[in-house]
Amino acid sequence: MQQATINSVPPLTDSATSPTTGLTEAEAQRRLSIYGPNTVETAVQESWARVLLRQFKSMIVAVLGGAAVFSFAFQDFAEGYAILAVILINALIGFWLEWNAQASMIALRRMGATSARVLRDGQVRAIPADDITMGDVLLVEAGEVVAADAQLFDAQQLQVNESALTGESMPVSKQLEPTDPAAHLAEQTNHLFKGTAVVNGTGRAFVTGVGGKTQLGTIAQLVQEAKHTATPLEAKLNKLARQLVFITFGLATLFVVGGCWKENRFMCCSKRLLCWPWQLFRRACPLWLRWRWPMACCVWPSAKCW
Repeated sequence: MQQATINSVPPLTDSATSPTTGLTEAEAQRRLSIYGPNTVETAVQESWARVLLRQFKSMIVAVLGGAAVFSFAFQDFAEGYAILAVILINALIGFWLEWNAQASMIALRRMGATSARVLRDGQVRAIPADDITMGDVLLVEAGEVVAADAQLFDAQQLQVNESALTGESMPVSKQLEPTDPAAHLAEQTNHLFKGTAVVNGTGRAFVTGVGGKTQLGTIAQLVQEAKHTATPLEAKLNKLARQLVFITFGLATLFVVGGCWKENRFMCCSKRLLCWPWQLFRRACPLWLRWRWPMACCVWPSAKCW
């Protein structure tokens, strides 16, 4: 996973802050205007209607929809309603999965603490997490959520649960020895990360990243920029579905034209035009497709004119 650059504020070279007094209120406001608020930006959530409509954009849904239309046209209402029910169930399942994914993005934004304790003008102050800025001295203790990325300069039996970022279920014991900024997050034991939970001990640290410059902000940005692309398997199956549709309906058309010319029974041959390609299509479908559309593959009976 791509990691955010750690913009360290070296305690010995940043003359505007110190471990004992922190930033002055004036300096904090100045830096806040430069670096911006400590918030993780998220994209505007799609409306539920748009997410739902997207579930109907597939070749299989188009085939089933056409079959339902012909069913109602031939007054086969039971089959028509059954196919519509299959389409609706599939759309609702897809909608539920996508909606939950969007809800996870919102939860990711809420992982940051709502308030935090910092050292300013030599006094401990509780401020909104959005007002934390670079160089602030951040104070943490057990039970709190880390409000920003920070570099430790004091730690007393400090342990942090970083499972939200690294996947490690066990708390990480923090220490003051310097680590490589390019190392994996789990190995950066002298850093605290926004959105992680302190489970034991206390610590003080210089804030080195806020908002989108935190590791949590980087993850949120990557998720927002990710675009849905069909997997190689999905692309091949979609291509196969299109080929099956063209081939079966082409053969069915020839079959019906020949039948109408020979038997002069338009209605019966029209039903064959509908049923024959449908039966051929579902027989040719891959096994996974018949599993995904179990009702659709068995709901269409043979035409009564066979």
